[in-house]
Amino acid sequence: MLTDLDVAKLVAAQYAGSLDIFDVFVDPVHNDFAGVAWAAKQIDGVWVICFEGSHDPPDWAHDFDPRRITVPGLGDLHAGFYVNMEHTLGVILDACPGDILFAGHSLGAAHAGIATALAVRAGRPPRFYLRWGEPAPAWGPQFGTVVAGVPGRSYRNRKPHGWATDEDLVTAVPLALAGWRHPQPFGDLWSPAYPSEPWYERWGIVALHHWALYLSATPATVILP
Repeated sequence: MLTDLDVAKLVAAQYAGSLDIFDVFVDPVHNDFAGVAWAAKQIDGVWVICFEGSHDPPDWAHDFDPRRITVPGLGDLHAGFYVNMEHTLGVILDACPGDILFAGHSLGAAHAGIATALAVRAGRPPRFYLRWGEPAPAWGPQFGTVVAGVPGRSYRNRKPHGWATDEDLVTAVPLALAGWRHPQPFGDLWSPAYPSEPWYERWGIVALHHWALYLSATPATVILP
């Protein structure tokens, strides 16, 4: 049995650099503008592919590159999130034969969504895709149509009945009002950030985006029995 919490723990292990947990661990050289960090572990015959969130300056540069790039068969994607994903998916499909599941947090969530769409186009759709703190990866409706047949969940840290600022603000960019879209509606979790905690001091208005908060609130919802 595989649950959302099981996958969240793998994402945590990836952030911690726990190479021994995974069957494949790809961590690009620091400041590599073409690198995509990912790790894979086979569980009950399914390859769980985790994409890492932003962790060095090139990642942040990609985050803030919201140009629209038209990708055949997928529509318009966020240019920064799309960087090197075609090559990365090819490597993943070669290294991980069989059933796959994509997952990620933050930039990794956007990569998980784009990888899902690319895999669908390649004729090898994942069994599931799971995201936390996902920024919008695409512009317009075509992307959502491509991945519509793939089951998945996208978690957002949001205070019940709160103000617009009482949520993970990373999930609100790029702006939906400008045509940017997520492939699925969010499922809301709530794990508050406290001003006394180190990540609040470091992250300020996006403190609710911190991975530790998502990990603490992710339920053990069954993905594959």
